[in-house]
Amino acid sequence: MSTSKKVKAKKEAPHKRSKVFNLNIKTPEQAVVLVAELTSLKFSGGWKLLTQILEGNMAQLERSIITKLDAWNGTKLSEVHLDELRAKHAVFAELLAKPDDLIELFQKKSGGFVPIYDPYHSDINKMLRGETREEVAETSAGTLT
Repeated sequence: MSTSKKVKAKKEAPHKRSKVFNLNIKTPEQAVVLVAELTSLKFSGGWKLLTQILEGNMAQLERSIITKLDAWNGTKLSEVHLDELRAKHAVFAELLAKPDDLIELFQKKSGGFVPIYDPYHSDINKMLRGETREEVAETSAGTLT
């Protein structure tokens, strides 16, 4: 007589639906905060590492697309597979450009005011008010001559 355990099939979790990110900025101050956070992201070590990885993957995809050969086994790629590689390349390029695109969008919504991140800035009051580099550069340029 054989004994066997009945194995219950695991129920797969239902696919979570993505939440839509709301880009409605109600105040210029919200936009300034988002610009600061995205700027901080761009200078973080994690983003720099991710950028290097994605750029390396993009270079590999470009080689496969140009040579029309699979990078792993050297087999010829079909047009359908090449289209998939082109789409993946486009997604990576869009992801790399996303912080800059969002910064540009949020700067427009902030009314042109972005925080100054210069620790050696001479006018602390302008820095605290969040005036732009361009405005400060114009006033500072006159005092240097």
